[in-house]
Amino acid sequence: MMVWLLGLALAQSPQDTDFRGYVDQAEFFLRKDWYEDAEEQLALATEHPDGQHDPVVWYLLATTRLSLGDVLGAQLAADRAQTNARTLDQAQQAEQLNTYLATTYGVLVITGPQGTSARLDLQLDSLVFDAQAQEIAAIVREQARDKALLPRRIGLPAGTWQLNGDPVVIPPGETVTLPVPEGGGPSPLLTLFDRAEVEVGIGLAGWQGQETADLFPAPEMRVALSWPVGPIDLAVTGSWRPQAYQRRDGSALSSAASGGFGLRLGLPLPELEPWIVRPALTGRIAWIPGIPMNCLRSEADYTCDQDGPSDVLLYGVGRAWVPGAELTVARLERRRQFSIGFGMQARLERAFGTLPTAGAAQSLSDGAPLRYTTDPSERDFRAVGWSTMATVFMAL
Repeated sequence: MMVWLLGLALAQSPQDTDFRGYVDQAEFFLRKDWYEDAEEQLALATEHPDGQHDPVVWYLLATTRLSLGDVLGAQLAADRAQTNARTLDQAQQAEQLNTYLATTYGVLVITGPQGTSARLDLQLDSLVFDAQAQEIAAIVREQARDKALLPRRIGLPAGTWQLNGDPVVIPPGETVTLPVPEGGGPSPLLTLFDRAEVEVGIGLAGWQGQETADLFPAPEMRVALSWPVGPIDLAVTGSWRPQAYQRRDGSALSSAASGGFGLRLGLPLPELEPWIVRPALTGRIAWIPGIPMNCLRSEADYTCDQDGPSDVLLYGVGRAWVPGAELTVARLERRRQFSIGFGMQARLERAFGTLPTAGAAQSLSDGAPLRYTTDPSERDFRAVGWSTMATVFMAL
């Protein structure tokens, strides 16, 4: 590898700034084992006039693609490296790589009706002693689970495989063509999380409204598990906040019973990667503390409503259906097996809440529980919610 890098450095001229920039970036990524990033830069280098016939760049591209499990792409680049070799050493190394590819790997072609797609369950039954071939077998197995259009060409280690439960023999250097198998395929549970993303956000949230006027803005933590369903981004969400509120007699209380869970349907704007701009509709069930109730003392407890006369002011925890709209702006590089990104989220919601039929509140004097019931006609409340979040995105 060092011979090829040295030869490439000596071959550059001061005018080759763009070409050299691609190669320098690729070398940096290779030192970090960021092969997908390196492949992107090397592919750009081969499109540059100075790189179209450069054997060193083609050789590096071949070995990088092989590290990514792209056997077919590696074969193409290795052929170009051998064709354009300028020295005997370059020709011999490229020939050795081509021989290795031809004697270690084969090609599986899956055919099917035009425009159809399929997921595949590939399992290697043969013993493979070559370490790199073992790694490529694992990569191929994971990639086969992704739905892809047919026909589908897959470069993979030669040997005996299980394709959706049926045995298939892949000879080295040969191509095996089969129709798409019926049934089988990877487990739906596995394919569900093939492109899952985890979001963890921390920010500030609050409620605005007559019934929530005593609630302070509070820090909120939100988590979400999302995955693409066609063009839609579907997510399951959950949130919690330590909600503080001030009673109208001047005392301050806080409640841990503030949070919710629900669903989000997002529509990411296309062709913006690595940026994510995603408007979304949200819906969740939330528990909102600090809803004031005017309560009259009865024999055993208190009878409460929101507008009537009162002997005491109590605060209840309401349950609300909360639809809303959310906007996400983030940057997430999806080119590695595990990716991490950062962004911001803003949400505006409308809460349609109901107080419980009966409950308990603490006495201000001694902390004793005060039991209450609510008037069915006075249990509903409304509020507008808002939040802003700094969010970490992790692609699995």
